[in-house]
Amino acid sequence: MTYQPEQGGPANQPHPPGSQPYQHPGGLYQPAYYAPAPTAGMSLTSMIIGIANMVGFGMTIVTPIVGVIFGHIGLRKEQPQGRTFAIVGLVLNYASLLLFALFWLFLGGLFLTMWAAMGYGNPARP
Repeated sequence: MTYQPEQGGPANQPHPPGSQPYQHPGGLYQPAYYAPAPTAGMSLTSMIIGIANMVGFGMTIVTPIVGVIFGHIGLRKEQPQGRTFAIVGLVLNYASLLLFALFWLFLGGLFLTMWAAMGYGNPARP
């Protein structure tokens, strides 16, 4: 009996007598797992809070401070892809804090001017 391989390539050929067919060793190869992509959550939150403050929802002192804190945390802990969001958030939130302070200084000066014009600051007023 002579060995004659079949046509069709090596996968379709019978194995010679006394040999074992190739078997995939089970369990040696694991599927590749990738780490999740780093997110820019803190930086993005800072930017969104900064935009909301500039649109007009920031007439409180709390939201710009929270935005500044998130921006600094994002700038320090996140990857470079979140750096732009953090910088934009910091700029907007610091500008919102500045506008908040200027608004209250203007309002206080206006109140003091009106108070003095009405004569309440004059000790000679009867």
